Amino acid sequence: ETDENIAFVEFKNGKVNNRNIKDKIRDSLLLFCDLTKQTISDTRKNLDFIVVYNEEKNPLPNQFKKQAVSDAPSRIAIGKYIRFDLERYKHLYFREVHTYTKAEFDKYIEEKFAGGTVS
Repeated sequence: ETDENIAFVEFKNGKVNNRNIKDKIRDSLLLFCDLTKQTISDTRKNLDFIVVYNEEKNPLPNQFKKQAVSDAPSRIAIGKYIRFDLERYKHLYFREVHTYTKAEFDKYIEEKFAGGTVS
């Protein structure tokens, strides 16, 4: 078991296909657990899954567009809303699940590593 938090980051430039992401999650978890000798219980504590997607090819659903514009300071504007039906994997396989546009991911990295070094 590791004391460090680890993140899987999946970059999707085209239209996101839910089946492909779910297959990637399964395959990545199996390989990770095999190579590190960790269990799913370990990944629930230490592993985050992040999808960085192309916003133009995967626009925000209509019910959230108005809220995102009117409530821009809210976390929905910077990735709180988990897209692509991936919220079920939070606490099932991963500690956290995030779906970010490129700009949101840049902001996440900036906040995560501000003042520190990336190792």
